[in-house]
Amino acid sequence: MTEPVTPSVPETEPEPAGIVDVQGQKLVPLAALVAERERIRATSEEKHQKELEPLKTKAAHADQLEADLAAVQPHLEYLKQHPELLKREEAPEVQAVTDEEAERYARRYELYTPQGLDLARARHIIADNRKEMKQVAEEAAREAVKPLAATTATQLARQNFVWAAQEAQKRGVDPKVVAEIWTKVPAELSQHPEVAQHLLRTALGEASLSGHVAMAPPDWVIFALRPQINAPSCLR
Repeated sequence: MTEPVTPSVPETEPEPAGIVDVQGQKLVPLAALVAERERIRATSEEKHQKELEPLKTKAAHADQLEADLAAVQPHLEYLKQHPELLKREEAPEVQAVTDEEAERYARRYELYTPQGLDLARARHIIADNRKEMKQVAEEAAREAVKPLAATTATQLARQNFVWAAQEAQKRGVDPKVVAEIWTKVPAELSQHPEVAQHLLRTALGEASLSGHVAMAPPDWVIFALRPQINAPSCLR
């Protein structure tokens, strides 16, 4: 069972203060009437002020936009007079394609626009083809020299190891200690003299800490500064 709905009663304006009931008629003193009119006027002004505030903000934004537009208007007019400035600058590869090459390519592959030969499209296609061919050639060159580079690195690393093993043996260290450390480093690194020196120092240090060798004062610290008879040419 639903409950009856009570109709809402609209709010009424409060009666002005100081009303006097005379023979069933409500009379308002003049002072009270003036005060009520002042209250209504103040309320109305406050309401209008709240309604006008967003409009003032929008008007201020519109004025700012108009000022900004006026500031950039000379630049817009200049761009209208020089439309070539709006064209995107072509990449150097595209600029390298001559008009003759572009025209010949466009005719061969029937590249046209409603105005005639599509030279711009032809230039981009030629430039892209050249770029791809260059990348393929560079990759082929790298693949061709890889075996040579690997062989050279291995040979230099082997020479450096022989030198390091001899230096270690002079100081009473088993070359196997050097070999164990050497195998942990790729030939691309151990081929370099400074890396070989570091690996030798590491081997001598580990042998000294493990007590497997009684070393004299560590003159090996500066051995890289002295030419070695058996050192490879790249380390002398």
